[in-house]
Amino acid sequence: MNAEPRSHRHQIKSEGFDIQPELDKMGKLASVLSAEGYSAIAVKVVIFRNLICNAPLYEATFHSHLAAALRALGYHIEKQEKFYDLAGMDRGMIDKFSNRSEQINAAAREQGITSAAAKAKLGAITREDKTDVPNWQRLLQEWKDRLTPAELQQLDSLKDEKYKQEYLSAEEALTYGLEHRLERRSTDRLTMIQAAALMAGVGNVAADSVSEEQLRARPNLIIKEVNNELRLTTHHIRQREQETLDEVMFNRGTRAPVAPNWKPEKGSELSDEQQQAVATLLGSSENVSTLTGEAGDGKTRSHKTE
Repeated sequence: MNAEPRSHRHQIKSEGFDIQPELDKMGKLASVLSAEGYSAIAVKVVIFRNLICNAPLYEATFHSHLAAALRALGYHIEKQEKFYDLAGMDRGMIDKFSNRSEQINAAAREQGITSAAAKAKLGAITREDKTDVPNWQRLLQEWKDRLTPAELQQLDSLKDEKYKQEYLSAEEALTYGLEHRLERRSTDRLTMIQAAALMAGVGNVAADSVSEEQLRARPNLIIKEVNNELRLTTHHIRQREQETLDEVMFNRGTRAPVAPNWKPEKGSELSDEQQQAVATLLGSSENVSTLTGEAGDGKTRSHKTE
């Protein structure tokens, strides 16, 4: 047993975030499905769907509590791209407690495995038995034994004010969550906005400060229930979508074709179907045209045709 910090719990509720209303709603839905003759398996799928979909929020809520507890101990939280570290923590010290990647790489070298997909499978089959975990006192001692006296002193020094960080406020975190999640989509689940906000403000933002009520208080947002989940968009996005629809509908057939007599060059690598698609697009008088197809059908290649 190598004393990796792997003792953990699987939970569906974090302190400060109440999912009981959601559970009540799913219970009523399950009753309706059962009465209509759906199988027990189908009912279970419906019951747990939202729990799985909302997992990012539960995870973010946990991290917000953990980061808050670390700050209460006097440490400072340094936000990383996705998660966070203790500010000022030496990389070498972190690596002493992050051996899983090296374990997997070592097993891959022994078996001659190089692909990322195969290595991912190794991660599951090389994991140690989670039941072989010592008591907390012994585990803490084993972790301390990994560190030199100088490293233990350095760990304590991380509480120094020189490592103090700038944190987002709850309002700033919510703004980030909205901009991040709606940057490439017109609508999103409310819980995904909350999760993004919590991780953006980790170390300073609590779950109750990015609640549904906080979001509803913003006048520019539209929040509605769709298929038993709350979804969110903005009045600005809705306006832009309507403008796009109007542009498409009111200007149909009003544009001069780009190249109505286009013919593929001799020796073109495009298939007959791709050539037909390009000819249709370049000969269209529509204001907006859409090319659809399965992944790998050559949409990008067709668009690059000269």
